[in-house]
Amino acid sequence: DTGNTTNNDGALRLTRNANLTSVSSPISIRNNNSGSSTLQLDGSLGSITISQNISLAGRNTNVAAIVNYAGSNTISGSLQLAVGGGSYWLVSDSGTLNLTAPLPASTPGGSRTLTFMGAANILVSGAVQNGTGGGTVNLNQSGPGVTTLAAAGTCSGMTTLNSGTLAFAAGGLGAIISPPDAVAANAIAERLRVPRRVVAILEGESLVNDATALVTLRTVRGFLGALSAQ
Repeated sequence: DTGNTTNNDGALRLTRNANLTSVSSPISIRNNNSGSSTLQLDGSLGSITISQNISLAGRNTNVAAIVNYAGSNTISGSLQLAVGGGSYWLVSDSGTLNLTAPLPASTPGGSRTLTFMGAANILVSGAVQNGTGGGTVNLNQSGPGVTTLAAAGTCSGMTTLNSGTLAFAAGGLGAIISPPDAVAANAIAERLRVPRRVVAILEGESLVNDATALVTLRTVRGFLGALSAQ
């Protein structure tokens, strides 16, 4: 990774935690604009955990910056968005990519889009937020895989489901129905492109009590199934 704005510098594949023993924080993925480089996580020999923060430059290309190549692997360090283009691609081709820290920790100014892709699973257990720095974070789900947002997020950008499944765990669903007013709940649901039949359920005042969502397992399953079908 040379920090180039035009070249493709290929991929660096991590195959075991020992690869990270002497690596300082942050790990920088610097190629930006129309340049590209990829950090691959291959957990075929055992799960990999990256505890270092990752500084990720923006791009205007469709080359992923981080790819879960195999196995269940975790990034527990913060993701710090840097300048360049406006897009940041995270891909899981096999297994599960776990993102445990609030995402992202920081952003440059302007509009920034996190795109989740691949044929496998991505679990975002930290809250999705705008982060420090003044940027607005958008979410984009593409490809046949499943991305699960497990915590209530605070990002103010658009959420777009192009293909695949964008699933909300109980905390994410609670963020949609927690506003004390059915109109507000409807506005948030429309912004997230929740299916209309689910919105009709969420508009019911019986689901909201003083801005506290009472979410049952049945409701969560029904919501996830409806969203997955779109």
